[in-house]
Amino acid sequence: MSAMRKVLLVALLVGLAVGGAWAWYQFSGRFTSIGKILEDPREYTGREVTIKGKAGEGFTVLGHGGFEVDDGTGAIQVVTTRGAPPAGKQVVVTGVVQDLMTIGTTSAVASFESVEDG
Repeated sequence: MSAMRKVLLVALLVGLAVGGAWAWYQFSGRFTSIGKILEDPREYTGREVTIKGKAGEGFTVLGHGGFEVDDGTGAIQVVTTRGAPPAGKQVVVTGVVQDLMTIGTTSAVASFESVEDG
């Protein structure tokens, strides 16, 4: 095998390893499914989680915000000390799950401090 082929083979293997690590990081257990949180909110209450999804309509009042995040498995209300992102934007949010209020069968069960572009 020529030296050039060896270099190309090593570069290909490194590229596959880096790509695999990136995919694992992006799609592994890094994010908690909103559906799982809603299935058993008591199990998650008081625990820090990270969710990823699309921001829904929200509001911002004096720098504090509230909005919904939908990840395809469910939607959860998010309350934050930062303003709400634009509706439709992919976001990654991290924070502690709290049962903030229940109205009928609808619960607002999340309070997140970190809101990032997703």
